[in-house]
Amino acid sequence: MSSPDYERIHPLTILVNLERAIRRMIFVVVVVVINMIQGEGFDQFEIFGAALGGFIVIDAVIRYFTYGYRIRGGHLEIKQGVLMRSNRSIPLDRIQNINFQRSVTHRLTGLVDLEIETAAGSKAEASISALDLESAERLRRQLVSQGVGGPVPDRALDEPEAAPIYTASLKQLALAGATENRWPAIIGLLVAAGAVGSTLTRIIVDAIESAAGEALSGPRWMVYAGGILLVALLGWILSIGASIVTYYNFQVRLLDGRFRRTYGLLSTVENIVPLRRIQLLVVRQSLVQRLLGYCRIFVDTAGGFGAGSGEGDAGASAAKSSLISPLSKLEDVPVIGRIALPAEYSLAGAQRISPLTMNRRIRLSIIVGVVMASAFLSVSLFIASLADGSPPDQFLAVWRWPIFAALLLGIPAIGTWEGWLSYKTARWQDQDSVLAIRLGALGRTSWFVPVSKIQTISLTENPGQRRLNLVSLDVTTAAASGGLVGGTVTIPDLDRSVAEGLYASLHERAKQGARLNPDGF
Repeated sequence: MSSPDYERIHPLTILVNLERAIRRMIFVVVVVVINMIQGEGFDQFEIFGAALGGFIVIDAVIRYFTYGYRIRGGHLEIKQGVLMRSNRSIPLDRIQNINFQRSVTHRLTGLVDLEIETAAGSKAEASISALDLESAERLRRQLVSQGVGGPVPDRALDEPEAAPIYTASLKQLALAGATENRWPAIIGLLVAAGAVGSTLTRIIVDAIESAAGEALSGPRWMVYAGGILLVALLGWILSIGASIVTYYNFQVRLLDGRFRRTYGLLSTVENIVPLRRIQLLVVRQSLVQRLLGYCRIFVDTAGGFGAGSGEGDAGASAAKSSLISPLSKLEDVPVIGRIALPAEYSLAGAQRISPLTMNRRIRLSIIVGVVMASAFLSVSLFIASLADGSPPDQFLAVWRWPIFAALLLGIPAIGTWEGWLSYKTARWQDQDSVLAIRLGALGRTSWFVPVSKIQTISLTENPGQRRLNLVSLDVTTAAASGGLVGGTVTIPDLDRSVAEGLYASLHERAKQGARLNPDGF
């Protein structure tokens, strides 16, 4: 049991755990329900549901009686467990971000999950789930006043909030969902649709046949193509809906040098992070967004900025994003970006990487093309020696040499095109206090790195670069690695003299800027 001086979580954590478990296993639940409707596996479903419910209730009861937290001696102390007990102590001055996360169940019960992030990694250091709003606000006030960003007046959290600096409209959220790259989600939708089973497949096929009638009597490839287009359209519509639901009422505020972000329709997320802890500003554009003149803006901090802890996943998928603008016009980047990065930055007049990058990529693509074409020819000739008249043998007999030529010539052609695009689009600009880098030919990403936040600078070269006297320059900050943005940014294929001069200059300025960061980042 928790000591008397430890605070307990709320008893309704049982409901929160139940909702969380159902959400994690929703696909299994759907399949079981479909079988149950058909009268299959009803007894198994009852046993499965009773066992799962019992386990969740027991786990929640144990958690309620053993989990405790308190602030003592400048530390947040957390204890939990029965058989495997743990005691964790987090120095308040090492806390980077404080996040509130609420699922639908949280909102119905008046509860909230409070996540605390340090610079230890991309995940939250601790998740206190679940607290009532009053206790959560009181704890956050103590953490903010004693740790995150230093002391603040009580009015900072007690008075009405300042007007939002940025608010995303429904039109912007819909356009953001419509223009993002969602092909992985669409492919996942196809796999999920096939995995549901023959029951749902028969229902869909019967519905299509009933609606289309004789239209399905045409070539089968037309039917398959129509099905793929239908799934792609459905994925596109779901992408728009997901963007609206995830980032509904997205707002950014400034609060005494602290960055406050809130969003969410069903699951809501609220983050607080000091501006001085921000490590990177990133501007991303998909191909469609670039053609329309739109972009998304991200920041990355030492604590991961809402990366999710794994203990409480309310809104975790949304919170993994370090987004501060779901969609903005490209010309608005300096205005919105200054919220997170109060320094002058731009890519106007930026320099290109070395033109020898095209030479390097062409050489590499020729080598890859020769290797792949030779491997294909060797395998196809070996199969021909074992010919038994099967369709694969007939296919190779007709298409062996066209495929060989396509590999031998096509890969170098693609490499030449890709190298030319890289040279034309890659840019970098050293602006004294900020290092700006832009990469990407179709989709495009721009990084703005405060020089005072740089942790390490390195020069790297592969064998191909070494032959052309080229070097890549890597700049690393304390931004959480493995997140959406990551902490390392690379300028590829610089002339050696340029790279070494930039290396020395950045090193000297980063060393001077370190004096402005008493905590190291």
